[in-house]
Amino acid sequence: MTEMKPKDQINEYGEYRSKEKEFKQELDRMFGDFRPNVSLGVYSGDRPDSDPFKGKGFGQVSFTYRNELPDEDWNEALKWVKDKGFVVTQNTNYYDEEPGERSWYPVIKFEFNVADFPTDADSNTMNEWIKRQWQRRAGIIK
Repeated sequence: MTEMKPKDQINEYGEYRSKEKEFKQELDRMFGDFRPNVSLGVYSGDRPDSDPFKGKGFGQVSFTYRNELPDEDWNEALKWVKDKGFVVTQNTNYYDEEPGERSWYPVIKFEFNVADFPTDADSNTMNEWIKRQWQRRAGIIK
């Protein structure tokens, strides 16, 4: 799989805000002691049919916890992600810190088909929503 550059991952912020909030509440009930966070987004929609990221969304569940999660909890978190219909692309259950630099926390990264997971903005394709946003910004439509 080709490494994506940040400019290739441009998405409209907040297209899954309500799902993020819903999932965060669910994760807090299950894993509150580990301070879970969830984020969701979509890869930009202007892609050739041959691009493996066409029609794909991405996300992650991270835990701001200064240790590894216990195996039972980690496995339950992985199961939660898979049960939502997401495909796990990477998972790392460790904590590391470079003093004065940064910290690495346990994280589960995943992808999903956008068509199977409508955005807050529209249940149609993300491309149509983005097109309307640009038209609004350009003053073509209100």
